[in-house]
Amino acid sequence: MTRFKFKVWDGEKMLHYEDFSKLCYGGVFISLDGIAHREECHDSPCPMDNATILQYTGLQDAAGKEVCEGDIINILYNGLGNKLVSFSNGAYSCYKYRIEKCRVIGNIYETPELLNA
Repeated sequence: MTRFKFKVWDGEKMLHYEDFSKLCYGGVFISLDGIAHREECHDSPCPMDNATILQYTGLQDAAGKEVCEGDIINILYNGLGNKLVSFSNGAYSCYKYRIEKCRVIGNIYETPELLNA
């Protein structure tokens, strides 16, 4: 069974999700319309402004770390350097690399300078 996992960038910090089926985790939940909400609003949802939802790709890097959208990976072969994991045209960009020879070194929100390294 496929488990959907997400992280949420709330504009200030990265919030990690264990399992989408739990819906609530760490004070935030994702509604079925794909909007992140703060958990403390019990009677009505409080949408999080500027929240970005990042999905797990289903892949793990050379160290066994889960690779998600928005992650920056260091490609450990052919001198390809650091690349951003993104989703476009129905696929994650990391599928074109041998992910077992890559390492997650940061993400576009907390460490964007790694793309220039």
